[in-house]
Amino acid sequence: MAATFTPMHEDGSLKLEMVKPVVDHLINSGMVGLYVCGTTGEGHALTTDERRAVAEAYIDASAGRVPVIVHVGHNSLFEARSLADHARASEASAISAMLPWHAAARNVDTVADCIETVASAAPDLPFVFYHLPHNNDIDVVELVQRLMIQVPSVSAVKFTDPRTHILQNVLDVADGKVSVYFGVDEMLASGLLAGAQVAIGSTYNFAAASNLRIVEAVDRGDLEAARMEQARAAHVIRVILSHGGLAAQKQMMSFLGVDCGPTRLPHRALQPSQVQALQSNLDDIGFSSLIK
Repeated sequence: MAATFTPMHEDGSLKLEMVKPVVDHLINSGMVGLYVCGTTGEGHALTTDERRAVAEAYIDASAGRVPVIVHVGHNSLFEARSLADHARASEASAISAMLPWHAAARNVDTVADCIETVASAAPDLPFVFYHLPHNNDIDVVELVQRLMIQVPSVSAVKFTDPRTHILQNVLDVADGKVSVYFGVDEMLASGLLAGAQVAIGSTYNFAAASNLRIVEAVDRGDLEAARMEQARAAHVIRVILSHGGLAAQKQMMSFLGVDCGPTRLPHRALQPSQVQALQSNLDDIGFSSLIK
């Protein structure tokens, strides 16, 4: 599943007319779902009204072809509840949220209560908890055990954490009742081998073919092929991130002819010289051949 970008004009305003071309590109490249307004989608930099508009645009453009998970996390749990209710009314497939960035999330009670507060605004929608280890300083295994009791709509954890042994612990206590969606693109093969059922990531927007080859290799038990393909994918990611993080990832879409525009502050957009350097480095590592 692709963690989608939010298309923007050069001045940072929304470019919603590009959402359908983005969705068509992703479905044609083999994506089986969309994760909207998360970290990759710059949800934290959008107004609440803009997030509603982006969610609606992606749901409309998908036209039921693939599920759309809408990230509704917000520093205000009241705003998060409003976004969750809107996602329900807009017929999203599921909702998701990370914790407020300022939350003192150091105990399971606090985190579980935050999740219950947001999820209860759309109790009929599956809820995917967005686990970032630096955002919730708790035992996520214990949290999953609590959520299965306290929040009936919790269906999965978006596990953006490289500790695959913790992933396996989560799956063990979940006992099939909660799924794990792996969110570390550089470790896709490891996440799948550890038992993740789904992967959600930003690089799947522009490097779907390479990552699908990893999935296929793992599925057929060809671990050497999976390792080699993962090593190539990780190298590409390293090069891209060395040129500006999220801004460089968003620029990748333009190279594919699906222009999502620049990032919005606080993510500084790439300057022309930086775009040229990124393109040059990608040519040096044969990126075009890796994505076919």
